[in-house]
Amino acid sequence: MKKYKNQKDKPETWENQWERLKVLLSNHFCIQLPLICGTYYFTEMPRWCMLLARCFGCVVIEDTWHYFLHRLLHHKRIYKYINKVHLEFQTPFGMEAEYAHSLETLVLGTGFFIGIMLSCDQTIDVHSGYDVPLNHLNLIPFYAGFQHHDFHHINFIGT
Repeated sequence: MKKYKNQKDKPETWENQWERLKVLLSNHFCIQLPLICGTYYFTEMPRWCMLLARCFGCVVIEDTWHYFLHRLLHHKRIYKYINKVHLEFQTPFGMEAEYAHSLETLVLGTGFFIGIMLSCDQTIDVHSGYDVPLNHLNLIPFYAGFQHHDFHHINFIGT
């Protein structure tokens, strides 16, 4: 594989790889894993056609979010504090793709979760039996939510 390496004059060291791996594992377990676990509250397995549509929507949302926020992270006032971490080693390799400042991981990774939250089924929310504070669905104009639907069930008289 050495003949295919772009920067032959800059060999990768085990020390550099170890430093990147520590940051990567920290980001995965301390930021991404809790966010992933948190999305299970809002999701259920839909039919395959809806799953495909939701996946497409999530990809579009995440890609758009990543593009614009990544550009913002290159702004001259914040670049040296956040995005520069991703570019500190000049010889990229596979693990380098996710090596980043923890704040960059959080900011750019949020796009993935926005897609999930926007495409989740509101039926689950209103039937959950809980009025969750800081529910993102409450940001939707005219979303009646749990309280309205709970009232609907309480006042059912069987006719």
